[in-house]
Formats: sequence, C-alpha cells, structure tokens
Amino acid sequence: MTDDNYLNTQQQKNMKLHANIEKLMRENNVEDLAFLSPLNEDNKPQQTLPPSLTRHKNEFQSKLESINKVKLPSKVELKSKRLNADSNRLNSSLPKEASPRKQLVIEEENKKLKMEVDNLNRMIDSLKKSITAKDQERKELSEEFKDKERRMFKDHDSNLARLKREYDHRIQNLQLKIDEKSEKEVQLSHRLDRIKEESLVKDSIIQKLNEEVVKKENDYKKLMDNGRYTKESLGEDSRGRKFDDDEEELYQEQNDESCDQDTYLDVKARLEAKHKRNEAIVNHVLIKNESDGLDDDANSISGKARSTRFSPMETMPGSESL
Repeated sequence: MTDDNYLNTQQQKNMKLHANIEKLMRENNVEDLAFLSPLNEDNKPQQTLPPSLTRHKNEFQSKLESINKVKLPSKVELKSKRLNADSNRLNSSLPKEASPRKQLVIEEENKKLKMEVDNLNRMIDSLKKSITAKDQERKELSEEFKDKERRMFKDHDSNLARLKREYDHRIQNLQLKIDEKSEKEVQLSHRLDRIKEESLVKDSIIQKLNEEVVKKENDYKKLMDNGRYTKESLGEDSRGRKFDDDEEELYQEQNDESCDQDTYLDVKARLEAKHKRNEAIVNHVLIKNESDGLDDDANSISGKARSTRFSPMETMPGSESL
C-alpha cells in the first residue's frame, strides 16, 4: 500500500465519521451545531442541550477532538505498517496444527475425497477407452466408406470407358454405313442422271419414229383412198401381194355399199394384228438398246423403223410373216 492510498483511506474514514455524526444529529432533532465547532468565531455562549443529548455531545466532542488531533503519518510509519501487514499475512498463511478430533475429520474427508478422485479417475479411464474405441470404429468406418466409394468410382469409370468404346465403335460403324450410303446415293444420282439423259434421247427418237410412222400411215391411207396400190409397189413376195390385195379389196369394199361384212372384218383383224406386231418390234428394239448402247440403239431403231414403215413403193411391214 502506498502513501497516497493510505491518506485517501484516512480521509474516507473521516468523511464517514462526519456523515455518522450528522445522521445522529438529525435523528435527535439537534439543529444548532455551534457546539460542534471548537473555535466559535462569535464566542457565543453554548446553548443548553436536553439532558438526553449531553452524553452524545460529549462523545461527539471527544471524537471531533480526536479527529482534529490526528496527524498524517510519516513515510517511515507507513513503511513499518506495510511491513507489519505483510508479516501478518505471511503468518496467517502458514498451516496451523489441528486438534486430534479435527485431524480425524480431516483424514475422513481426505479418504472420501481420495475415493471420489479414484472413482473419477476410473470413470475418466473408461471414458478414454470408450472414446478410443469409438475413434477406432469411426476410423474403420471411414476407411471402409472410402474404399467403397473408391470402388464405386472405379466401377463407374470403367463402365463409362466401356460405354465410350462401345458407342465409339457403333458411331464408326454408322459413319461407315453413312459414307457407303452417301457413295451409293451419289452413284445412283449419277446413274439416274444418265438414265434421264438416255430417256430424253430415247424419247426424242421415239417421238421422231412415231411422227414418221404417222406420216407413213397417212401416206398409206391416201394411197389406199386413191386406189393406186399395184402389185409392183407391194413387192415380189406372193404372200405379201395377196395380203395387200386383200387390203386393197378391203378399202375398195368399204366404198362399196354392197360389200361382204365377214370379209371386211377378217381383213380388219389382220391389219390390227400387223399393227401390233409392228409395235412389238419397236418395243423389242428399245429394250435391246438399253443393253447395247445409245448409239447402237438409235441406229437399230432407225433401221427397224425403216423396215416397218409404210411406204407407197415398198412392201407392207409384216407381210413376210403373214
């Protein structure tokens, strides 16, 4: 404790003492406090107090005098008091010898405390063992879970790799098929273009042949209408001449109102059969052209057409077969 602290404590004690005095005065209805002042400036005579307060007056006065007589302690005194307080504190902290009865009680308490401590230590040991076992179990479960998770991920990765290889193989096969189909499509497209070109050429040839056939048929009809068919123009084949004579007879009988109906129908049927044979020859030539080539087809069709066309100076087509 320092000197300043000691002075502060003494002042606080004095203030508490003055507060107690004022409290006592208020409780005893003492209003005149002039008797408390040892040095009265006016030197007024002290007022008479009630008998009940005479004793309090004397006590208060003595306390005030003692307070006023109090002097501040010197530093040496404060130091000595501090040393005494420290020594007293050390002496109070030293163990004191207890009585036998207290010693027995203390020993019993110590035994109980020791037993409790032992129980607590055993509980602590058991808890430590259980905690260790739980930690070991947790570690084993954690390792097992990690192993299971690793196996799952490994299986998943292997399945993904297998599926990837399988689908890559399928994709490659499909791509090859697509490429093959595309190549075939290109080939078929080129072939279709060639067929279209050939068809156009054949259509033009057929159109020309048809136009020529129609022209020859018209010429033939004109000749038949005019009655100018002769045996020399029908050729040297007797069967052809006979057939042409029948045709001439047919056309002549058409103009005759009294012609035989059966003869007319017979000649008409033979003419239709001849016309169908001509169409069959043309179709056969067209089919043959598809395998032999466009140029050869055109030449053969032209030759066949010339051999099957009606001409006023040539034999009718199919007369040899008739």
